[in-house]
Amino acid sequence: MKAYSLIATAVLLLATTQQCVAGAQGDITSVPNASQTSEPSQQVFELPTLEVFELPTLNGPLLPAPPPAIELPEVPSPFLGCWEGDPGAFDTLATDSGLVDIGTPGRGTPGRIVFCYRRHSIEVPEAEVKIGFKGHVVDWLLHRGLGFSTFKARGVTTEVFGVTPLEIHARTNLKITQTEHWLYVIPRHTDQPSEVDWLATLTAPDTTLVQGRQVISISGLNMWGSWHGTFRRVTDEINP
Repeated sequence: MKAYSLIATAVLLLATTQQCVAGAQGDITSVPNASQTSEPSQQVFELPTLEVFELPTLNGPLLPAPPPAIELPEVPSPFLGCWEGDPGAFDTLATDSGLVDIGTPGRGTPGRIVFCYRRHSIEVPEAEVKIGFKGHVVDWLLHRGLGFSTFKARGVTTEVFGVTPLEIHARTNLKITQTEHWLYVIPRHTDQPSEVDWLATLTAPDTTLVQGRQVISISGLNMWGSWHGTFRRVTDEINP
């Protein structure tokens, strides 16, 4: 009887041991392997890439063919209003006669310019052409001492080719009015054409950098060059 009792006890211990091992294995297999545990994925946000416009280099008295104009441009709200600036001088200049001196600060340079941005259009109501002392002397000699000339320009049409939140690429057809004051009293007006391919970049809430490529024809003389200037807001949003 003792032998049977010992055998029964051994069988019971073996069965209990097998159940414990099986339970332990079940608990182990239910825990995921650390190498198989995946961390929560992190979503990466990328800022949109904005198009950057570049002005063409002028090699003669003709602007390159423009890209298609935007029929109804949407001017970004930070641009809305009128902006005033004075480039002061040409950065580069050439003429078909080779007389680059005509565009020096003493002869003729771009002056005060006003850009007015509306919601769907852009106007250039004022554009000044500065004539210094040297220019006035030459002009006086050309008029044989009997008169002198003044110049003023305004935008006729402006086509917009590209718009981003920070940049506007456009081309303005200007009309430069040369007024000859004969005998210092009798004025005679002559309209001369000019085209400006320009790029306005918003650099601060009330400041833009404007770069221009301009072609001017005055009294049969063709000149072309580049300029740049800082423009500041003078009025807020105007009527569309």
